[in-house]
Amino acid sequence: MIIPIDQQMKVISKLQMQVEKDLLTEVLNRMAFEVYVNSSVNGNLGEESHALLLLDLDDFKQINDGYGHILGDHVLVATADILKACVRNSDYVGRLGGDEFAVFLKGANREQAAKKAGKICEALEREEIKSNEAAVTCSIGIACFPQNGITFHELYQCADQALYQVKGNGKNSFTFCD
Repeated sequence: MIIPIDQQMKVISKLQMQVEKDLLTEVLNRMAFEVYVNSSVNGNLGEESHALLLLDLDDFKQINDGYGHILGDHVLVATADILKACVRNSDYVGRLGGDEFAVFLKGANREQAAKKAGKICEALEREEIKSNEAAVTCSIGIACFPQNGITFHELYQCADQALYQVKGNGKNSFTFCD
C-alpha cells in the first residue's frame, strides 16, 4: 500500500501534537513544557536570563463546585488563551495540571518578568466568564534563571515557594522567589 508523503507527515504532526499538548487547553503539557525549558537553559549559564512564572487560579475549586465543571473547563481554556495572547511566540506556555499553568519567558530579566506577570493578572481579572458571575483571578510565583536555579526542577521549586507566599498574602498578585 502506498501512502502519499504529505498524508503521512500530517499523521506524524498530529501524533506529535497529541504527545506535547494538553488536550483541553492546547498548550504544552507538563512533560513537554519541562523538556522545552530544560533545552532552553542547558549550557546557557551566564549568557542570557530567563524567567519561569508559575500561575495558579485563585479559588478554582469554588468555581468548579459552585458553577460546574463545564464552566471550570471554560475558565481553563480562557486562561490558556489569555496566557498565549500575553506572551511572545518564542515563550512557552504550559498547563502543568489542574488549574496550574506555567510560562517560560525566554531572554527576560526580572523587570520584564514583573511587567508580564502584572499584565497576566490584569488580563485574567478583566476576562468575563459568560453565563455566570464567577470572578477569576490568579496568583503567580516567579523564579529567574540562573539566579534561582539552572534546571526546570530548581526553577519550579523556587517559583512554587513564591506562589504560596502570594497565596498566603491575599492572592491575585505575583512575587519573586528570593
